[in-house]
Amino acid sequence: VGGRLPLIVVLSLTSVAGILVMLFAEKITQTHAALICFVSFGILDISHDALLTPSRAFITDTSTPTTKETHHSLFSSAQTAGRLCALTLGALPLTHFGIFHGSDEAIVFRSLMSAAACVVAVSCAVSVLCGIWFLRQSHPPTNSTTTEADTTLPTDAPAFDWKSIAPLITLQALGWVGYMVVCFYWTEYVGVTEVLSGTKGGVRTALAGLAVQALCGCLSGALTPRLNTALG
Repeated sequence: VGGRLPLIVVLSLTSVAGILVMLFAEKITQTHAALICFVSFGILDISHDALLTPSRAFITDTSTPTTKETHHSLFSSAQTAGRLCALTLGALPLTHFGIFHGSDEAIVFRSLMSAAACVVAVSCAVSVLCGIWFLRQSHPPTNSTTTEADTTLPTDAPAFDWKSIAPLITLQALGWVGYMVVCFYWTEYVGVTEVLSGTKGGVRTALAGLAVQALCGCLSGALTPRLNTALG
């Protein structure tokens, strides 16, 4: 468990750095602002994707065999819930409401990006604190009488079998292809500038469609353990 925390911290910091660099790209250089945005977004995206590995491993390490599936399901639901919130905020015409009323679109963008950086930083801090607490609970201080048998790791772990995991990898790959097709449909075919008619200020159609997709993912993640139990 302890080995997961440094990875979570480093990847969270690079994620926050990517967001901040995107925010101040124009102030850094006018000539290469677009290039800096591309590079910083790449760092941000890689950091977010790479965070999934130690996070999933952390859940597995801190779960019992009976709670592991539920905890992973909650993690998936939390992922898609965060995506849903972000897409909903992006879809709404915030310049017509609340503190952003009458503001420029650029101000709204920078405010939302700054909020995203704060969310990542706070989530990282909470994860680290929870990880430290778990380590202290699961590995209390011991005296010098600890025997070698107490610290010996089991050696009868099953060998890795590619055949058993190949269907899961294939399904993941096909799922991501389908996911990207949906994203390209909304952002490229529909277009991010299209708005729903009859909505105050104009709700962005593409982001609203992606938000519905995230809502479906959130619900499916929450229902997965029940479906597995029902289907055996």
